[in-house]
Amino acid sequence: MSLSSLHCLRPLIFAAWGALGLGAAVAHDVVLRIEPLVARIPASSGAAVKVSVTNNGSEPVTLVRPGDGSLEGQKTPVIEFSWVPRDERKLENPQAPPMEYPKNGCANLLPITMNDVFRLAPHETRVLAEFLPVRKLPAQSGRYAVVFFYLNLPSMGLPGPGIPSAAFPNKAGGLRETGADVVAALRGSLPCLLRSNEVVFEIDPAAPSPDYESLLKGKPLPAR
Repeated sequence: MSLSSLHCLRPLIFAAWGALGLGAAVAHDVVLRIEPLVARIPASSGAAVKVSVTNNGSEPVTLVRPGDGSLEGQKTPVIEFSWVPRDERKLENPQAPPMEYPKNGCANLLPITMNDVFRLAPHETRVLAEFLPVRKLPAQSGRYAVVFFYLNLPSMGLPGPGIPSAAFPNKAGGLRETGADVVAALRGSLPCLLRSNEVVFEIDPAAPSPDYESLLKGKPLPAR
């Protein structure tokens, strides 16, 4: 899938993405990885992954942790999943995320803080999410190959009072204004489009329901 074919992107995201280029992340040796928490599940709503990022380069990089509104394109980093059936058709996931905007906005956005912006040293790995639900996986039984995309746009508009997001220019969301120190840290983060490895989920109604509470050892889970 080429950048020019992604005509559904909102203009500001599309312009920033086009300027970024698909080779930016490769040049910085930043690797995005997902792991299925449970690969065989009884229903698609139970699909979830752990997300991590590794800096295989020789220089440190600054990245931003996904949060409320990232999946909706309301703030950087923008994240998205892609899936294809793993069957005789031998379909392949795209190299660029199949984003479509506008989406339903996240009504309760939390402001980006300094805790969301982090420095990744050479050869360091950081977990971005211990538990991230895979969105829009089909309900039908079968095997599905899933990849995850992370798009960091340091110049993207910030959601908040008087600072509409790039994807939703008329939705402020009632946020506190992002502090100047956070804005400076965001602007200094690495512009990149990362594509994860591919993992396979099997949806089988006979499979046991995953016990994520035990698996994550009591870590709080996001609302489904």
